[in-house]
Amino acid sequence: MNIPSTIIAGDTPSWVDSSFTDGLGASVDSSAYTLTYSLRGADAAAKLDLQGAPSGSGWQFSLAAAASAALNTSGQAARWYWAARAAKGGTVLTAGEGTLLVKPNLAALTTFDGRSQAEQILSTVEAAILARSTGDFVTDYTIGSRSLKKEPMSALLALRDKYRLIVSRERKGQAIKNGLGNPTRLGVRFRP
Repeated sequence: MNIPSTIIAGDTPSWVDSSFTDGLGASVDSSAYTLTYSLRGADAAAKLDLQGAPSGSGWQFSLAAAASAALNTSGQAARWYWAARAAKGGTVLTAGEGTLLVKPNLAALTTFDGRSQAEQILSTVEAAILARSTGDFVTDYTIGSRSLKKEPMSALLALRDKYRLIVSRERKGQAIKNGLGNPTRLGVRFRP
């Protein structure tokens, strides 16, 4: 299936899926079958069904700008699950399934926090360490019948180190994905 793995909300993605064969080797093509993508999100009301238009022996799909914008209204990347099913009369075949990441349209936002969840947690832990090191040394206290116990500094430092490693791995992976190579690998050239 050729559905994009990532789209930007508000874009108009289109793709063509080729004909294929079923488990018995019979051809599944647009002359006899309809192909429909069902997209589902975490929200119960979040659903979209797209039926393909015949294109040669395959099917062509287009997602309108308003429909793709509706797939991401939170301002954060949203993961959708899809299944493509071919149908002819009473015969239904699942042609494929997977996930689709819908990134926010930055032009439609006034602010955007593009940090990963690990980067956000690291920032919060570092702020807690800073608060403790500048005078908030109380780790637990009780007022009446209520009590509060904070993590000890050693646990915060261990958590910070854990998330620094996770963030470092994420950034390294993103650099490699962007074609910048592995930032921790050093190339050496010897001249004669």
